[in-house]
Amino acid sequence: MIANENDKQQSQCISDWYAEDRRGREQYIYDVMGKALDFHPMGVIIAVLEKKCGPFKYQ
Repeated sequence: MIANENDKQQSQCISDWYAEDRRGREQYIYDVMGKALDFHPMGVIIAVLEKKCGPFKYQ
């Protein structure tokens, strides 16, 4: 939702990445969460999406 309101290209990147292999992407995120237990799950999700499609920094 954040990207969709601020950067359509980033939003499309996220949608494409996730839709390409939904179960695989979810498992990837869960695996990262399992390695980053000191971090809030939402922070991990945001970090994964930023790694794949760029930072959530808008002007």
